[in-house]
Amino acid sequence: MGAMAGERRQYFHRFLQVCAGLALLAALSSATRAQGSPALSVRYRSVDTIYLDSGRAMGLAVGDQLEVVRQGRVIAELEVTFVAEHSASCRLLVEHESVTAGDEVVGMRAVGDSEREPAGEVATALDSAPGPSPSPEEMPVAGGQPESFVTEPRRPSTRVDGSIAFELESFTDDSGAGLDFQRTQLRLNLKVRDIGGTPLQMRIRVRGQENRRARNFSDGAPENESRNRLYEAALLWAPRDSRFKLQAGRIGTSPFVSIGYLDGVVGQVRLTRGFDLGAFFGSQPRLDEITFESLGQKFGGYARFSAKPQGPASGFQLYLAGIREQGKEDVSRDYVAVETHYTPGGRWSIFQRAEVDLNQGWRGDVSDSSAQLSLFSLTVNARLSAASRFSISYDRNERYRTEDTRHIPDELFDELARQGLRARLSFGKPRGLQFSLHGGVRHRDDGEDETYSFGFGLLHPNVASWGLTLGGDVLGYSNRYTDGYVVRGRAAKRMRGGHQLTLSLGGRLSQDNRFGEFEDRSTYWARLGGWAELPRGFYAYGDYEYNAGDDLEGPRLLGGVGWRF
Repeated sequence: MGAMAGERRQYFHRFLQVCAGLALLAALSSATRAQGSPALSVRYRSVDTIYLDSGRAMGLAVGDQLEVVRQGRVIAELEVTFVAEHSASCRLLVEHESVTAGDEVVGMRAVGDSEREPAGEVATALDSAPGPSPSPEEMPVAGGQPESFVTEPRRPSTRVDGSIAFELESFTDDSGAGLDFQRTQLRLNLKVRDIGGTPLQMRIRVRGQENRRARNFSDGAPENESRNRLYEAALLWAPRDSRFKLQAGRIGTSPFVSIGYLDGVVGQVRLTRGFDLGAFFGSQPRLDEITFESLGQKFGGYARFSAKPQGPASGFQLYLAGIREQGKEDVSRDYVAVETHYTPGGRWSIFQRAEVDLNQGWRGDVSDSSAQLSLFSLTVNARLSAASRFSISYDRNERYRTEDTRHIPDELFDELARQGLRARLSFGKPRGLQFSLHGGVRHRDDGEDETYSFGFGLLHPNVASWGLTLGGDVLGYSNRYTDGYVVRGRAAKRMRGGHQLTLSLGGRLSQDNRFGEFEDRSTYWARLGGWAELPRGFYAYGDYEYNAGDDLEGPRLLGGVGWRF
């Protein structure tokens, strides 16, 4: 075991060296600042923090700069300050309009970029990839310019953008339970554009992470583990105004959600204005380690319809796809995917997604129907007035059988559908007092897994024009395992140059079902944090947090340094 742990650490150190080498190559190239563009949206906001609906799974990293887009307009700029596997929190850098749940979030482009996301359309890797920069024209001279003075168009030079960040987190358990924990992490987000003066791009998103625990509690959480991820390593050919676009490699930013991550090729051709056909072929990659090992083939085709039904401020986009996932021995899954984005004007927008499984072959033998609605989600965002926003979302999912689960007995296979409804109302001026109220319910078909949540919050982003943000929120929840609520308050002071200091206090009070009996439990924390913008694109951040109570007892330290190039 010691030898294996040593090999993992040696592999991790080699990986860090590779990432550092790539960052050095980027530093030697002429670069502008920009970020990749994962498909994200705002889940909710609290005080001056914006929470996103995905995190490490989309390749986000602390320090990434993002833009909040509504109907083609950039309404706010964000910077990622904390990332979990499927969520992230950001601090507001600039807010032109009030950010609300459901707003689209894209990667920030460099100042002077020749292309922007089209109004009313949702950007994707194939649809919004920037082409070569326009060549500068010669300025005319008095009396006209002789023909011999006309120069050939100049090819754009290769451009390199991205970020690299190192982070260290540690927790010291003062309760005596041996819960000490340490995490080191290095992330690289790299984009190379106009390679060799051509409309060829390369995108790389990779993470190296090492976790160490004082002791392990189960096989799923060993004492030492490496969690390295290769999210994207792809080439993209997307000439401006071309009918043809192509991606190849580890594709992490797909044209629509249902494709997911793919080791393979995605191609798209535009037949007429507003109508494209595409196809993809490859394998489903393992993301739990840096490898190109396949979990099975995945291929299919899709059609994309787009229009502006009510002028430039509106947009309609529909994806319709047929997809097959091939297992090692047989077909694992056949399904149809539908994804719709609709913005009829400046007041409201709709996003819909659905997946219908086709039960053929062995899946038909173990199913009661020929088709199954495996996933359906619908989100509606509305601007009720100049100072109020409302959003409501519904989602439903049902487990489907795959090659890996085909032999599980019916009495052990959970076929029950789960569905949920969430709503949020917020109102207030962008630079004044803001109030939000939200709630949700989620349940399983048998009614034994009901979950309820509710909350409200207050925020003032600029108290007395001092650059001071004050706010707080209350979150309550109830399910068959626990009932409780969380109370949080936060103060943040913005300073010149982008620096910021934050102080937050919070507590959790609950009744948890432990071994068949409900038990009162409480945990409290205080956190002091800071963010510093350094010269030449560097930045640093850190948190000191102390936890006290039944769940955690002890200090947590978090620190990181990064570079945007």
